[in-house]
Amino acid sequence: MKLKNMIIVYLAFFLFITLSSNVYAQDSELAIKDWSIRNDSERIFYKTHGTVIYGHEFGFFKPKGDCDSDILWITYSSANDEVLNFIGKEIVLMIDVDGTQFKIGINMLSADKLTPTTKIMAFTNYLVGEEFIKLLNKGRKVRLQIVEPKALMNQLDIKEDEYSLIGYKASRLKAKEFCNNVK
Repeated sequence: MKLKNMIIVYLAFFLFITLSSNVYAQDSELAIKDWSIRNDSERIFYKTHGTVIYGHEFGFFKPKGDCDSDILWITYSSANDEVLNFIGKEIVLMIDVDGTQFKIGINMLSADKLTPTTKIMAFTNYLVGEEFIKLLNKGRKVRLQIVEPKALMNQLDIKEDEYSLIGYKASRLKAKEFCNNVK
């Protein structure tokens, strides 16, 4: 009788852990190696943090209802209030994926004061193409640098940051799975 009770307790515990981990993955952030996936009300984000400044983010989001799209998402910081003047303007990023370099134009969506001395800039609304995805799938790291406009570049304390691609491919697949399962 004791063995039967122990089996029931173990099965109940296993079921509880399994259900808890599923709830955690749906309502919170799920980590896959150096990347994380987060579900908000409108989008599924998958991203990583900078190796120079942890608060810098590089990643993507999938709009709910458009799960095949990958929209670039980058956050960067500065101590200078002048960065607020670039909200709504296009900036040019130099992207380096394991030595393959290219430039893109991307909008500065917002710049908010996190603290009196730290402004967080968000860059997005750039739909990523298959060639970029292929580079990232094969890559180990990506380096970003704001190169234009020069006036913005001159306001940055940290001119470039580097991001790990370890976990990128699995995070992208899991983000698509989460997106497809949203009702």
